[in-house]
Amino acid sequence: MKYLLGFLTGTIFGAAVALLYAPMSGDELRSEIRQEADARYQQASQQVQKSLTEVNQRLDRMTNEFKEMVEERRQSLPSKGEEQAPAE
Repeated sequence: MKYLLGFLTGTIFGAAVALLYAPMSGDELRSEIRQEADARYQQASQQVQKSLTEVNQRLDRMTNEFKEMVEERRQSLPSKGEEQAPAE
């Protein structure tokens, strides 16, 4: 019983000291946390958008390069009407 009374006294004393020395009220702290979370969300959203734009640009560039390669390959092949020279 003596230990329980000491524990409860210490808990109450610790809570009182924490409240007296807290830098801001609970509402202020929640508001600050909310603002920080919103700011980080905005940063993350901007980074995701930037990354998606870069990926789309790279895909467009790769698609164009692939189309050019296919077209070059088509031009290097003989047309249907042309016959290949017999191999000797």
